[in-house]
Amino acid sequence: MNNNKLDEAALLAGCKGVFSKASYVTMGQEGKPELFGQKLPLRPAYGGKHFTTQPPKDGRTVDVYFEKKHNWISSGDPYADRIRYKDTQSDKKKGFQTSDFSKRDEFTNTIRTEQWREQLKVSGRWAAGGGLELAPLRRGTGENTHAKKALDMFAEANSIEALSTSMRRDPDL
Repeated sequence: MNNNKLDEAALLAGCKGVFSKASYVTMGQEGKPELFGQKLPLRPAYGGKHFTTQPPKDGRTVDVYFEKKHNWISSGDPYADRIRYKDTQSDKKKGFQTSDFSKRDEFTNTIRTEQWREQLKVSGRWAAGGGLELAPLRRGTGENTHAKKALDMFAEANSIEALSTSMRRDPDL
């Protein structure tokens, strides 16, 4: 009987010779086992720099074109923001027609076209509601809340009784 013991001697006694004493089961040597969880140092082949190259770069840098400097397409050209029609065209005779210069090529200039587009965007945002509250007047309700608030503040500041702020349309007109 092993008397509820679970050590090696008790198990060997209870099994009556079926099992023998276990030999040394571990890695390493009998007197010097390897420690569990300890990492070995990395091989020197895995560390440091090896054979390196300079890979080609994407884009239009100097290295891509194998040049020492970047050759600009329009280097040395003066910057012209707009076309001066007064300098390029002769004076017009002022009769009954317009005295403006002919600007047929105005929007062939990229910069001028972008300026015009930006101006259209700003005016479009203002008309869409970025400016004053003009939407009630457009809908035909007859009230402009922005103007109404301004008149109420004016009346309150000047101790005037209620001003007529609603705009009623005469049906006869």
